[in-house]
Amino acid sequence: MFQHHVGTLPAIFADYFTENAAVYNYNTRHKHSYRSEICRTNIRQSTVRIKGPQLWNSIDARIRDLRIYNVFKSAFKSCLLDQYC
Repeated sequence: MFQHHVGTLPAIFADYFTENAAVYNYNTRHKHSYRSEICRTNIRQSTVRIKGPQLWNSIDARIRDLRIYNVFKSAFKSCLLDQYC
């Protein structure tokens, strides 16, 4: 999700995830959040296409806006440790 957000994934994955801003023509509070697709099976619920946007949207916006991978990774790890310790 980080690589998609930053734009470093190959071009084949450009339309793999959709932001709310691409769907709505007006401003919303969550226009920079990713849309999670609807799935009807339990197997598909555990795929990256479904779980990726859910996890990404649950991360604090200050951490999501980081553009350097190592800084993002350390901030995300410390956030997880603060949550569970």
